[in-house]
Amino acid sequence: MRWLVALAVLIGVLSVCRFYFANRRPANPNLHRVSSCNSPLAGMTRIGDRGLQFDVSTRDFTITEGTTDTAPILHGFDLVPKGRKANLEIEFGERSMESIAADPALIFMKHIEKRSIFDDKGKPIGEDEWGYRDTGERWRRLRFTGIGTAKYGLVDTREAELFDQIINSACFVPQ
Repeated sequence: MRWLVALAVLIGVLSVCRFYFANRRPANPNLHRVSSCNSPLAGMTRIGDRGLQFDVSTRDFTITEGTTDTAPILHGFDLVPKGRKANLEIEFGERSMESIAADPALIFMKHIEKRSIFDDKGKPIGEDEWGYRDTGERWRRLRFTGIGTAKYGLVDTREAELFDQIINSACFVPQ
C-alpha cells in the first residue's frame, strides 16, 4: 500500500514539473503564408523592396532606410521600437544567409528551430529560424529566397513580439 502512495506522489510531482516547464517554452513565432498585400491598416506605413512588403506602426517604431555603397548592394530598413535599443533589420539584395557570420550567442540557445516559409500557393519561398535562451531572450532570422532577409538578435519577449508582428505582416505587391 505504501508503494502505491509513493508512486502516486511521484507521478503527481512529475506531472506538476512537466506542466510548469512545458508552459515556459515560448510559442513558435507565427508566420502565415505570404500572400498578396491588402491596404495597410490605419496608422501603418508599408516598407519593402522587390515586391516583398511589411507593415510598420510609425507611432511605435523609428524607421531608418538606407542602401550600401559597396557590393553586394543591399537596400534595407532598421526598425527600432521607440524608447528601446533593439532593432529589426530587413535587407533586400543577393547576400545569402550563408555569407552572414555565425552568431556565437547561438551556442548558448536552449532551443533552435528551422522551418520553411511558403507563399499562398504552397510554394516554398524561404526559411525561418528562431530560438530562445533560458533567460527568455529570443532571436529570429528569415531568408526569403532571392529577395532578402529579416532578422533580430537576442531581445526580450516584448520586443520579440513587436518584431514578430511586423514579420507576420509580410506580403507581396501584386505584379
